[in-house]
Amino acid sequence: MINYVIYILFTIIGLVFMKLGKGEMLMSFDKTSFNFVIGYRVLLALIFYCTSFLLWVKIVGKNDISYIVPVTSAITNILVFAIGILIFKENFSLYKLLGAILAIAGVFLMNYK
Repeated sequence: MINYVIYILFTIIGLVFMKLGKGEMLMSFDKTSFNFVIGYRVLLALIFYCTSFLLWVKIVGKNDISYIVPVTSAITNILVFAIGILIFKENFSLYKLLGAILAIAGVFLMNYK
């Protein structure tokens, strides 16, 4: 269970750093060289996201994929939806709210025995 919580937190933290680090990644090619430069926020996003991927591999290996993937996706999407609106002042709509409510309902239904 702790791996599951850490996975969700690291995924969300990685996404937040990706959003904060927009424009901090430069790539260029020419005939003789390849340049790749990233800022510290993009680097932090990469570290958190890679760590969450490694946890995900462990979680998927020990759980039913038909259960863990939909539930994890729903929880992550709901939290990212809230962060987008509260922190990044992204657009709010009734359709987004309805989607979040349906996702929450789906999590409850998948946990109902």
